[in-house]
Amino acid sequence: MEALDPPQNPAKPFPSTGPGAAEPSPIEADPPHSSDDGTAPGEAAQHRKALSAAAIAKHVQDLHDDDIRWNATDAFHMLDTCFPAAQGPLEAALHSDDWQQRQLAAYLLAKHFDPQASIDPKFWEVLVEALADDDLPETIPNAQQATRILTDYGEPALPYLVRGLDAMDSQQHFLCACILAWRGETQARAKTIQILIEHLQDNDFDCDARLACHALYTLGPPVQPYLEAAWSDADAQARPLITLILDELVLPPNTWEESQRRRADLESMDFACDPFRRLPGDIEGLDIPRTPR
Repeated sequence: MEALDPPQNPAKPFPSTGPGAAEPSPIEADPPHSSDDGTAPGEAAQHRKALSAAAIAKHVQDLHDDDIRWNATDAFHMLDTCFPAAQGPLEAALHSDDWQQRQLAAYLLAKHFDPQASIDPKFWEVLVEALADDDLPETIPNAQQATRILTDYGEPALPYLVRGLDAMDSQQHFLCACILAWRGETQARAKTIQILIEHLQDNDFDCDARLACHALYTLGPPVQPYLEAAWSDADAQARPLITLILDELVLPPNTWEESQRRRADLESMDFACDPFRRLPGDIEGLDIPRTPR
């Protein structure tokens, strides 16, 4: 089993540290003979390869977690070049008992996702599973990709997102809460708000307070009583964020100067940019609402 680069996270909010950290994955982070060029579906037909059904089936099988060096990485890159032929076999792999095979299949299907086409319903459940902190390399940002698709097209995943609010994995239940808020969903809203408010507090998770701030703001007036109730017990980081969200919702600033004055207290917490309208770089591309619902 080969060593990897540090595991990826969609906003780097939850580092894998301590006794519960995952073991390294056999997927190689930087194979010497294969790389993901990031080509979007349809952009480079010349990179597509015609493989036989038997060859595709073999590559899908090789996505399994095993002790054969490079085989999952090679299979992953080969399958990426032969859509749509690989679509069906990869959808079948979503039902695999092997976590690595499921996640790599879901990542490729998400990369080539067409919102107008049908897809196995299992896809949505596996995408929510991808929100958890895991040991896939940074070259396969499955949680970040899942967050984007679930935010934009995640209605079929709603039961799994609501269930994910109770997940043991901190990253998974936090991202489920963010996605439900960004989508403006009303199911489990109280629990969603509670989780987001908890992540306004100072902790060891990078960027989670900024994401939580944005998600709470997009929910609009329904968050007001929850924020008011949380203010007295909030820590030194959460209090100014709660105050800012309430101020913006109740009385939005009329001038740029007033907006900057409200954000002055955030300077010492690395919140110099507007936490409502600018997300951390790793999630900058998310297409989410910019005004409260």
